Amino acid sequence: MKKSLFLPLFSLGLAVSTAALAEIQDEELNTIYITEGRTVITNEETPSTFVFTQTDIEQSAADSLQALLGKVPGISFSSNGGIRGAVSSINIRGTESDQVLVLIDGVRTSSATAGTTALQFIPLVQIERIEVIKGSVSSIYGADAIGGVIKIFTKKGKNQYGGYAEFGLGSHKTRSVALGFNDQVKDFYFGANISMLATDGIDRKVNSQGVNLDDDGFDENNLSLNTGYEGNSPFTFDISYLVNEGNTEFDSFTGAIDDSTDFKSEVVKLSTTTKLSPVVNLIAETSQFKDEQETFGSNTSLYNTKRQQNIGYLQINPIDSHSFVVGAEKYKDKVFSSDDFARTSVSNSANFFEYSNKLKYVNMNLSFRKDSHETYGDNNTERLLISVPIAKNQFLSYSFSTGFKAPTFNDLYFPLNFGFQGNPNLKAEESISRELSYSIKEGFYGLGLTFYQTDIKNLITLLDDFSTVENINRAKIEGGELSLSYIDSSYYLSMVISHVDAVNTETGNQLIRRPKNTLLVSADKYFNNYLIGVEVIAEDGRSQSNDGVRRTSGFGVVNLKSVYDIDQSNQLRMTINNFFDKEYERLENFSTEGFNFQLAYQYRF
Repeated sequence: MKKSLFLPLFSLGLAVSTAALAEIQDEELNTIYITEGRTVITNEETPSTFVFTQTDIEQSAADSLQALLGKVPGISFSSNGGIRGAVSSINIRGTESDQVLVLIDGVRTSSATAGTTALQFIPLVQIERIEVIKGSVSSIYGADAIGGVIKIFTKKGKNQYGGYAEFGLGSHKTRSVALGFNDQVKDFYFGANISMLATDGIDRKVNSQGVNLDDDGFDENNLSLNTGYEGNSPFTFDISYLVNEGNTEFDSFTGAIDDSTDFKSEVVKLSTTTKLSPVVNLIAETSQFKDEQETFGSNTSLYNTKRQQNIGYLQINPIDSHSFVVGAEKYKDKVFSSDDFARTSVSNSANFFEYSNKLKYVNMNLSFRKDSHETYGDNNTERLLISVPIAKNQFLSYSFSTGFKAPTFNDLYFPLNFGFQGNPNLKAEESISRELSYSIKEGFYGLGLTFYQTDIKNLITLLDDFSTVENINRAKIEGGELSLSYIDSSYYLSMVISHVDAVNTETGNQLIRRPKNTLLVSADKYFNNYLIGVEVIAEDGRSQSNDGVRRTSGFGVVNLKSVYDIDQSNQLRMTINNFFDKEYERLENFSTEGFNFQLAYQYRF
């Protein structure tokens, strides 16, 4: 069985950055390339970046994107009952879920109304690679990136050759099928991938009554298409398209027999690269993201949002050790809704600059961005990242960054409905973040240690009675992550401890729905063509109210996994989650799954 390089790098928290080579993996150098920014930076400079390759995804015990991301130190997730199809949120290092920017093939995919990305509707089987950048990178990606960025890359013909068919079964009558073919003919590549999943689900609410006692099902259908050209010509292009659609049931507070939401999201992107000279490339991208959700039952509604985005920038590499990027970006959000929003469109334009170098004794990455928001005017963000090799296989890194985020349409303009109303007097959120990291790898052993602090001014939070949102004058988030690992040709052992202290400095209370301490212990045993593994996940309880009175209890669960490569064409996978059938809640009054299993068979041709 091929062992993924993600495993040792996960526990060390090491990664590599380079401009447009996100898919390259050099096993001899123990290096994974990522696209943290748009300039070339090095392995040791990004201690807070994590990469999931396709092998990592397949070998993980995760049955959803949220569960997979929850394995990253400093990341926690919650959902409105179960995982599949339930409204979910991701917190990176104690920041809000709408302060995490999610990019699919480089396209911003957050809803203009809610401000978050519907992670529950993104199937793992369509994903080739995931990059997670923790910490503020607003100076590179703009608003919504105060907490970090999750970059999702769908399967493409230039990285995978041949076809596959996958079939799955699991608890709660879960069934899935996926088919795909991705290939390359000379300099042209192409691919098509389709997947379908359905499950009867679980009862999403705790202590349900009446019609809410039923299980809440979920079904989705997904299609991705891609084509492109990469040859000796000075001009290359890439076209990608992804559509997800389906239906998810839920339990409302009022209760109706047919409470459910039809959803559909589309991502389409065209990107081109023109080589203007041996040291200058011009990159141009245009994309569109659509998010459509129609809800039936006791609270009918229609919310459709559309974002058009255009980016252009120059990559300049005068010498190997220095790189520059200068460019501009503009996007416009539009809302179409059954509710009467006071405003239905907003635009943002930006200019940005990046510089990086790789010298003998120090590596540096510097970025600056100026956003001009239609409502909140000009906002400047910057970031400095320095990495120093203090000894062989030992690195010390420091970063300083600022961030900015404008309120969403719901925050500002949501009309009085369902007992909630927007607050047009909100101020934009601003942040200052600092991070210090140390890492070492000696032989089979690795250690990573990170400390960070984020101060957020005007943090937007939901009131306990769900009536509206308001600004918290100041919030402070302090934390750390400790990673220990041992890996050889037969074993992978890892322990990761995360501490997040997220506080409203006005009241001294913990910010809601964030665990303060988490522990992840993993142990995998590799045979020639077989893998077995066990992981233990433990979390503190979470505050469920701004006054700190309501809290959920802490919990610990055990997950098991096995992967069997029958031969080069056939693979079997099995995961058992919550092996001891632990009852717990991440989000007050919403259920989590007890003992459950997933079986999958994949045939490659």
